[in-house]
Amino acid sequence: CVFVSDREGHDEIWLHDFRTDSETVLTASSPEERAARKDVSTYTLQPSWPIMSPDGSQVAYRVLYPSQGPNKQSIYVVPSGGGEPARLCDDCGGPTAWAADGRQILFEPGLPRTPINLLQLASGDQKTILAHPSYSLHQASFSPDDRWVAFYADLGQGRMRVYVAPYGD
Repeated sequence: CVFVSDREGHDEIWLHDFRTDSETVLTASSPEERAARKDVSTYTLQPSWPIMSPDGSQVAYRVLYPSQGPNKQSIYVVPSGGGEPARLCDDCGGPTAWAADGRQILFEPGLPRTPINLLQLASGDQKTILAHPSYSLHQASFSPDDRWVAFYADLGQGRMRVYVAPYGD
């Protein structure tokens, strides 16, 4: 289980192994980062939206940079056993799902009418695969065979509708 927990006044991403009942902090910060977080104007790290790779070896997550603008966010990946995080893309969005082969990630770029975008991990290429002129699309997920994408559309006034669309790269 991957989760976000508020520890010492900021969010960190943790991995909980139910077999051993052990936990690993995946986004632990340095004492300098913790000190900087006490001053909101310099607070630059807010990890969230963790998703685990299909084989369980990695966790991708979003990092917000509020001091650099409301939509400034990147996707990072870290080994599930702990280690050094690596930035997959800069100013891209929040991950929602891994492809079954582990080579692609669906993400939401955080735009006013949010589309569903795809990140190719090997090349870093990004493209919009689903969009609507009026509605924001959220929480996209691949089917187990990667041939379909399920998501919901925010229709406004608290109304949501779930859709499934064919996908082929």
